[in-house]
Amino acid sequence: MGKSEPIAWMVAKQNDQSLLNALETFFSKPETKQLVTELQDKYFNRENTLTYVDIETFKRDMRTRFCKLEQYFYMAEQETDIDWLLLAAIAYQESHWNPKAVSPTGVKGIMMLTNAAAKEVGVEDRTDPIQSVLGGAEYLTRVMKNP
Repeated sequence: MGKSEPIAWMVAKQNDQSLLNALETFFSKPETKQLVTELQDKYFNRENTLTYVDIETFKRDMRTRFCKLEQYFYMAEQETDIDWLLLAAIAYQESHWNPKAVSPTGVKGIMMLTNAAAKEVGVEDRTDPIQSVLGGAEYLTRVMKNP
């Protein structure tokens, strides 16, 4: 993640200024300004308000799930050079470190791999913790090399 950049809109230069004029009119309306403010607050606000239940769930998952998986994140870091803490955070966001997690769209495992992603990185059992973590790390490496 790089440093924050300002939000900007770009319109190609052309002789007809009607699109630019329409955009300026649209963005100058009070209701548009309010909408932009709401969207910025919703999607760019850095605050993360965790509830008591969220914190207790995380603490429980640290005690009961993470301790069984920690070594796999270290192994994945050795193989991919991706910080093991980042991999663990991604895995928690994806599945709460639940190896049996399944989404309504069919992604599975700790790293919530699709069938195609699992096949690409040689994962045969997406619900196997070591395969999921190592495969997910490898897949992330490939995505970062070819965005």
